[in-house]
Amino acid sequence: MCNDHGCTMMTPAQMVDEFMKVFGQPTMQGWDDPVGLQLGMNLIREECEELDAEVQALIKAYHAPRDCNHQLIREHFTKELGDLLFVVYWLARKVGVDVDSAMFSIWQSNLSKLGADGKPLYREDGKVLKGPHYFEPDMKPIVQKVPCEA
Repeated sequence: MCNDHGCTMMTPAQMVDEFMKVFGQPTMQGWDDPVGLQLGMNLIREECEELDAEVQALIKAYHAPRDCNHQLIREHFTKELGDLLFVVYWLARKVGVDVDSAMFSIWQSNLSKLGADGKPLYREDGKVLKGPHYFEPDMKPIVQKVPCEA
C-alpha cells in the first residue's frame, strides 16, 4: 500500500481486497451466496490441480540429473502455491471470513498436539497426530462476524 509517506507491505487479505475492488468483485457477501461459494471452490480445485502438476514435476526432477531446468520448475511450483493461497483468500474475503484470525486459532490448536511427554507424535507418513492435550480451534467468534441473512 502506498501513500505520500512511502509504501508498506499489504497483508494477503488486503491484497485480495484490492484485487476484488479493482475487478468489481464484492466482498463480505456472507453465507448466503451459493454462486460465490461454488466459484470459490471451483477456483480452489483448479489451482490445486495446477499445484499438483508442479509437485509431480518437482518429484520427477528430484530423480533426474541436476540441470538449469530445476530452477524453472521451482518457480512454477512457487507461483502455483501462491495462486492457491490467493484463491483461498479470495473465497474467504468473498464470504467475509477473517481467515488470518482463523489461522491464528488453528495454529494455537495445532501446537496443542504434542504428546504427554511434550514431543510430537507422527503418523508413518509424517503427519502430526493429536496428543492428549489437543483442543479444537475456536471458530465461533470468527464465524459470528460474517454477515448472515435471516
